[in-house]
Amino acid sequence: STGILSDLGSMTGTGITDTLMATMTGGDFDNSDNLVVKATGSKSTVYSINVSTRAVTTITLSTAIQGDDLAYAKGYFYSSFGLYMYKVTVSTGTSWTASAQTIFPSNISSHDSTYSNGAGQIIFVDGNGNAYLLANPLTATASSNFVLKFTYAARPLDGAMCHADPVPLASPDASSGGRNATQTKNLLTNDTVASNATGTTLVGSSVKLCD
Repeated sequence: STGILSDLGSMTGTGITDTLMATMTGGDFDNSDNLVVKATGSKSTVYSINVSTRAVTTITLSTAIQGDDLAYAKGYFYSSFGLYMYKVTVSTGTSWTASAQTIFPSNISSHDSTYSNGAGQIIFVDGNGNAYLLANPLTATASSNFVLKFTYAARPLDGAMCHADPVPLASPDASSGGRNATQTKNLLTNDTVASNATGTTLVGSSVKLCD
């Protein structure tokens, strides 16, 4: 990883503007290599970006979901807020089904990030840096299904997984350095991501990938 941003070009789609896309706070790739993103707050729409063509499709959800970050596993996107876990079923077309379960442990402290691993498990990181593992999100029905794995020293504010080339047993690393190294650059406010990177203006309606 060099930390260098690559500008893939402007996105296109009905109603897609810099102002709208600047409100996106989290997302994940599906198994078709589309980047699905969501704006902050309770929303009944998400946006699917084909990163090859940069075409954006607006997806309408059957009910609003509150969580800011998304994690994809085995045909579903997951998100969380308060005691709620949200599940969104990916389907053809522009209307997807969303549902909610009140199953988080009562001592959960807000929600910072969500991501999946190559085994289809979901990791939720709360406001205290606690990483909760949900081994089988499709069958989860109670707070007892969550396992507190460890606590991050520095809370990750976003999580993602490369589903085209997953690491089957990938999980957060609580040791110092390596995967748990603190990131000092903020892509939303810092054009230069690495000391050897060329400064790139971040525009809401364009796609940027960080190598």
